[in-house]
Amino acid sequence: MNLSAMRILELIDMKRHTRRIAMVFAGCLMLGLVQPATAGERSAEMAVSVTVMARTLIDTESSPQQLEVSAADVARGYVEVQGATQLVVTNTNRHGYLLSVWPQVQVFSTVMVRNGDSQAELGADGGEIFERRWGQMLSLELDFRFMLAPGVKPGIYPWPVRLQVSPLTF
Repeated sequence: MNLSAMRILELIDMKRHTRRIAMVFAGCLMLGLVQPATAGERSAEMAVSVTVMARTLIDTESSPQQLEVSAADVARGYVEVQGATQLVVTNTNRHGYLLSVWPQVQVFSTVMVRNGDSQAELGADGGEIFERRWGQMLSLELDFRFMLAPGVKPGIYPWPVRLQVSPLTF
């Protein structure tokens, strides 16, 4: 599309918006000019509708920077970390939200994520946990049990998961 064609489309679009604004202004004037049949108060009603977009975000997060795997953990086959992550989530979607768990370091074959009485077991590729709660300042304290992947040695590893939240869309 050349420049003159784009300019013509802009002028047509501007003309449409100007026409709409003029119609709204004329409607407001008409409301002010209409004289009531009897003396007294004047009133008008106007309906207003607002749509609030769903918003889900982690307000604060406190997670360890590292995961320490001891020889006893390797012999047992897992590492358990109680209260490892504290989250404060804001979710304005009444349907709930998804808590996504993204692996960052391949030290586990599965991970059990617990929050109070609810728990979910996710594979080495992570996954999503459905939360049916909504509101502001939703506190979560997450416990993790990392089932160690074959060949993991004792040592200090970067924290193996990253968390993300998003609104449920269904």
